[in-house]
Amino acid sequence: MIDVLLATYNGDKYIEAQIYSLLTQTYKDWKLIIHDDGSTDKTLEIIKQFQERDSRITLIEDGIKCGGAGTNFLHILKHYSTADYIIFCDQDDIWWENKLAVMLSYFNDNDIPQGVFAGGYLYSNKKGIMGDIPSPILSNFEEAFFIAGGLQGCSFMFNKKVANIANQYNGYMVMHDFLITLIVLTFGKLTYIDNKLMLYRQEHEGKTTRNVEKNRIAVLKNRFPVIDDMHYKSLLGFVENFYNQLTPDQKYNYAQFQKIYNSKNIWHRLYIILRNRFTLDKSILKLMIKIILRPFI
Repeated sequence: MIDVLLATYNGDKYIEAQIYSLLTQTYKDWKLIIHDDGSTDKTLEIIKQFQERDSRITLIEDGIKCGGAGTNFLHILKHYSTADYIIFCDQDDIWWENKLAVMLSYFNDNDIPQGVFAGGYLYSNKKGIMGDIPSPILSNFEEAFFIAGGLQGCSFMFNKKVANIANQYNGYMVMHDFLITLIVLTFGKLTYIDNKLMLYRQEHEGKTTRNVEKNRIAVLKNRFPVIDDMHYKSLLGFVENFYNQLTPDQKYNYAQFQKIYNSKNIWHRLYIILRNRFTLDKSILKLMIKIILRPFI
């Protein structure tokens, strides 16, 4: 069984297409759990129409307003998800019909926290397919220090072991997918699938998660710092929450990262990066260039 978690807010223009793409999945043993965050358009009306057609669709009406997509997703995960496998679902994307089946086939060890990632294409109604969704290449805890974001939640299926750890977390977290990424990298195993399995819609009013295309443009213009405050605060909270479960190497590397963060000297930062072989997308050089060209904090 797969729990598909859908956080909605004013998505009536696109949610129909997303739910239809879920209904056409070749893998049928799933449950769609929806929690709305106070929509004022026809989102709830559309959801209830689908709910009447398919018993696998559940709308949670608990009177709780989360105030953001990340908090909404984690609320559903903690209080309503029970399946062995979970994936987040944006209200405005389109999934290939084999997405759930393909991703599920890559799980091979439910005794450890495991995540499976499959990419997709950037898409808009005006421009069509605009290229691949940019995603970092990650395999361990230390590689999350400098990415200022997690693997995209709607492209990232994970097992119940991951969910159980996520539900223990009670600190600040910038987004749901950053928490899940940190958990898998720190305590488990991450598998990448070399396959595009969805269209990720861009640039519209009802977008509940980050707009990747805008982020890419901003990155090129060097407007974003190497370490933004929200992701640093999230990483700090994660380490404080799970410090006793970290390995000695993870604790050491985090301490080195803190030295980089607290240093005011760019050459000292670069020295620590070289000495500890910290990387960005598996490249020390790419990380050093980022440190040199971009504002640090």
